[in-house]
Amino acid sequence: MAGNYTVEQFGLLNPVVIVIGLITQLVSNAAVMATGVKLFFMMVGGAGVYALARQFGARRCLSVMAGVAAPLGGFTLFLDATSWVTNLEVWAYFPWVLWGLWRFIVQKKSYWPAFAAGYLTITVAYVQGTVMVVFAFVAFLIWCAIRRTASRALRTVLAGLPMGLLTLALYLPAAPMPAPNTAVRRSLRRRCGTRCWCSPACRRACSSARRCRRACTPPGRRLHRDVDASTRSPRQRQACWWQARSGRR
Repeated sequence: MAGNYTVEQFGLLNPVVIVIGLITQLVSNAAVMATGVKLFFMMVGGAGVYALARQFGARRCLSVMAGVAAPLGGFTLFLDATSWVTNLEVWAYFPWVLWGLWRFIVQKKSYWPAFAAGYLTITVAYVQGTVMVVFAFVAFLIWCAIRRTASRALRTVLAGLPMGLLTLALYLPAAPMPAPNTAVRRSLRRRCGTRCWCSPACRRACSSARRCRRACTPPGRRLHRDVDASTRSPRQRQACWWQARSGRR
């Protein structure tokens, strides 16, 4: 239904996605389930546009027209609603984020609707939704600067602080980290005082910490040909064997 769930950590902390996953176990037809989920999010987005239009003072009939027309937009109807459910989900929540923030910052009402909408948008773990929320806060800060209202700017910052901490908690574990073989080579250098002697091709072939530990053993202790040879081409194995015999680094 959408993109790479392993990279995006799709909905691990999102209660709506969890409920959808539980309902999926009860529905045997995947096409029916996918269609129902997408129609649900299109209705949520349309209701959010209606609420936002009413909040800005639009008449009821015009607000209904805006709510009906929003899910029928070209990008939403022909891309999100057909094949990209994560983008459809963050699109559906975003009007509610704007509605809740305006309610908290301008009308000075409860913060929890804004936080609930922001939480659902961010925990989809689709980065476009998080970027949309960031731009919404930037727009509110610019609006407060134009109006010269320090109190509303402070409320904007206070509203964004929990969402910012939530974003860090969600995306920080997925930040790029040193590869395991790099960490093993560094530990071996500290332990035995020698540099990793295998070639760059061999270092790329070391796909696990165990293989890298064996591959990075200094010459004289273990021949490089003893390393798992199934991960290397015949040319790489021959080059590693000659490096082990000659003791080159």
